[in-house]
Amino acid sequence: MNRKLSRGLTVSVMTIVILAAFSGCIEEEKETNITVEILKMLPEESESLTVFNLKAMREEPNLKEYYDVLTEEPQALILPYEDIDLVGACASSSGKFLILILKGTFGDTDIETARGECENVEHYKDAEIWTECGGYYSEVNSRVILNELVMLCKAENKESVKMAIDTIGGIKESVYDSDEDVRDVVNRLLPNGITTTIMKESYAGSWYGEIIVGFTAVKGNEDTVKFKMVLKFKTKEDAAEHGKEVMEEFDKEEMEISNLEMKQDKEFIEITGKLPIKNLSKFLGYS
Repeated sequence: MNRKLSRGLTVSVMTIVILAAFSGCIEEEKETNITVEILKMLPEESESLTVFNLKAMREEPNLKEYYDVLTEEPQALILPYEDIDLVGACASSSGKFLILILKGTFGDTDIETARGECENVEHYKDAEIWTECGGYYSEVNSRVILNELVMLCKAENKESVKMAIDTIGGIKESVYDSDEDVRDVVNRLLPNGITTTIMKESYAGSWYGEIIVGFTAVKGNEDTVKFKMVLKFKTKEDAAEHGKEVMEEFDKEEMEISNLEMKQDKEFIEITGKLPIKNLSKFLGYS
């Protein structure tokens, strides 16, 4: 994806963690939309949202190259990647918090690894909040153990960490439940994506006047992924004016994109296409 389009869509989980360390609904039918499941855990004030389905990537041999790119920093998420199924990452533009939620089947060894070299623990409701942690990512200033989840946080204060815990517990509203723009975009994206990213204008700025943009990719045939990008504008007139600009940027790409189509629905622009799996990490700016 060219630089203009990819600037806000390249916030991988690993990039977010590195930034932190060095400072970063489809209605339920037959199955749950895991993207929505994770977004319902992310705090209301989140402005950058990313979901990765690592389990799906591991189970699809043709996605190995993309999986390898995402996991090339062996200690980036503290726990072994092979034990992590889903990752949700979120951040606020103010720097108030940067949070990663790891979901998997974690055993005792994983939990002890997550606690790591942390010195202090506070019990908050059903969670353990570990602080004063040493080791590889000492700048991730809180590690939270909550049932089947592990959460890595870089936050202004412990209240933001507790807010995140309360969001997971359903005590506070999530970004999905509270933000109509997020719901509008997510509900138009492909469900259960292997990778999904949503950026608000307040976080990444606006390239074409849109107020929010989302991107998701799902497994296509043996060699491709299907993708969909959704941009929401303030008015249908803005969408009509800028939709062709977005398509022109895609047409400039040398990514072997096929079946590229655009449609407008009121204030929304929706772009779909197919992309060779071998080009996915480069398209998203991860390599």
